[in-house]
Amino acid sequence: MRLPPRGTHLGQANRPETGYVDADPQRHPTLSLQTGRTIRYGMVRPSTTGAMMVPEWKRRGPMTKPVISVLGVDLGKNSCSVAGLDAAGAVIMRRRMTREGLIKFVSKLPQCVVAMEACCGAHFLARTFQSHGHSVRLMSPEYVQPYVKAQKTDDRDAEAIAEAATRPTMRLVTPKSEAQLDLQILHRARARLVAERTRLTNQLRAVLLERGIILPQRRGPLIRRLDDLMGGDLPISARMLRLLRDLRDEWAELD
Repeated sequence: MRLPPRGTHLGQANRPETGYVDADPQRHPTLSLQTGRTIRYGMVRPSTTGAMMVPEWKRRGPMTKPVISVLGVDLGKNSCSVAGLDAAGAVIMRRRMTREGLIKFVSKLPQCVVAMEACCGAHFLARTFQSHGHSVRLMSPEYVQPYVKAQKTDDRDAEAIAEAATRPTMRLVTPKSEAQLDLQILHRARARLVAERTRLTNQLRAVLLERGIILPQRRGPLIRRLDDLMGGDLPISARMLRLLRDLRDEWAELD
């Protein structure tokens, strides 16, 4: 039995080979000069000259390592998310590390811009990064929020911080020195003690008001009135009188 010629089955006679097509020098000058062949549908016609196709990245030469221009850091209690941007603003690095690892990582980087939100611990890291020659930019968190894309995550926050730092009109926070931080802590400690004294005074007024005794608002008359009440007979139980004396002693320590 004589078999039909190849390619004539089911009416496909004279069908061209669509899997392999030679390169046209006018349409594909690069491939025709490099290998004399082209790719169609994922298949390559074997070269008749024995030349091999060279990838584009090899023809360009050795690839250079991308350089971080802006480093955005999202600070956390135990770990930090880091995003690096190149000079064109493209994200070239995302990583998560501890605070100690962050200091070691930044110390090995070439000079770049390190961006962070002005929060707890940011001023210490800012002075540390500046000692390594980096330019530090601290920003208020409310100014970084508009640059967060899609759902909020630590990695996206770090990218948003890096992008916000590249804006020329961004308002920056000056890193505080150790003396400035000490003075700030003193003011905050004093504010806490004043708030505790105010809460204690309000509690004393409320306790005595429940017994029909009204204390004045001003500090001096309040102390004198309270001392007079402690020395006289109060229409309260001995347990409540002992509690009032403890509150009075605590108030005196805060004052």
